[in-house]
Amino acid sequence: MRPAVDPLFASAAGARGPRVAGILLSGGGADGVEGLIAITGKGGLSIVQRPDEAQQPSMPLTAIRDDDVDAVLRTQEIAEMLPLLAAGRTYTHPRR
Repeated sequence: MRPAVDPLFASAAGARGPRVAGILLSGGGADGVEGLIAITGKGGLSIVQRPDEAQQPSMPLTAIRDDDVDAVLRTQEIAEMLPLLAAGRTYTHPRR
């Protein structure tokens, strides 16, 4: 078995650049971090699930540690953000 998220994210970054939003959820290991770095390097967004909400927090924690992610959100907040991004609008994180 080999990591699959990094190649997917890197391919999307290469093809769509700033139009890509990489979202990393629960999972083990570091898969996805290099891909998120590729996305932000091309001007896209990197978003990770809050580690305290993840069943397996090591992927989000590694991304937060190794990449300057744009947002660390709960899954509900990610779900609210996606339609706005798809429509070309911005998402404003509500202050708590």
